Amino acid sequence: STSSSSKPVLVPFLSGQSRLTADQQSTVTQIAKALKEHPDAKLEITPLINQNGDSEALHQRTYNGLLKVAQSTMPEKERSREAAVRALFAMQFPKEDPKGLSVSEMESRLYKAVAPDRSNIGRLADARCRHIASAVSEAGIKENRIFITGPEFDKKSTVGGVKLRFVR
Repeated sequence: STSSSSKPVLVPFLSGQSRLTADQQSTVTQIAKALKEHPDAKLEITPLINQNGDSEALHQRTYNGLLKVAQSTMPEKERSREAAVRALFAMQFPKEDPKGLSVSEMESRLYKAVAPDRSNIGRLADARCRHIASAVSEAGIKENRIFITGPEFDKKSTVGGVKLRFVR
């Protein structure tokens, strides 16, 4: 038997996000409807990883998360962003004297030092696919008709997301 596939539909996600928006949910509803009309078709879900936007969003989240942790260890009255930056800087660069460095200079050094974990990008792509797959499944499509493929990396685009394709 010859297999054929449709032109892929891109479902974009906000950088660093994996939850379905109302627009994405309506796309999923249309996809499920089409799958019901074509019982021999299967759905192929391919994560599209956007190196730029997703990396940046996760980097931002990692950095802000570390600042929050630093703040949580401080007495309530001293929990400013500046105090957290200073504490984090002292932990990250213990041999350096921060005198003479502005808070924004410290932040810029810290931000570069705190690179996001690459595996987080993979987990983000995976979560996006699982959200789409379970939404399609909840719309009444059997799971044995839904396939998740390996990720595609897109270095040029600013949009990460999921590509959906019907396969016969």
